[in-house]
Amino acid sequence: MKKALIVGIDDYEAQPLSGCVNDAVALANTLEKNGDGSPNFSIRLLASNETNVSSAVLGEAISELFSGDADTVLLYFAGHGIINPDTNAGYIVSQNGSKGSWGVSLSEILSLANKAYPRIKSTV
Repeated sequence: MKKALIVGIDDYEAQPLSGCVNDAVALANTLEKNGDGSPNFSIRLLASNETNVSSAVLGEAISELFSGDADTVLLYFAGHGIINPDTNAGYIVSQNGSKGSWGVSLSEILSLANKAYPRIKSTV
């Protein structure tokens, strides 16, 4: 099984973007089926034009992505990112992200991915 979380956020209150939702939708459509029409990835799409992609929603979706069994997982994020200059920590910024609470840290994402790795069965 292959699963993907595709996130696109245009609707930031202070610094809106354009194109992130379109990119996320296009990628989700591309990954959902193989060229022959057979199923490819099981897709969960979070787009700011349909969902408020808060820190809680984003964090829960990422945790869910790396839980359970899957041969392959893919996380795609189109939106703001930031590196905190005081801590050198990187974050993907949720719609409600603000100083001190940006969204989901890259270290948290990597930790979830690393914890998921032992569940992957090698075919080699």
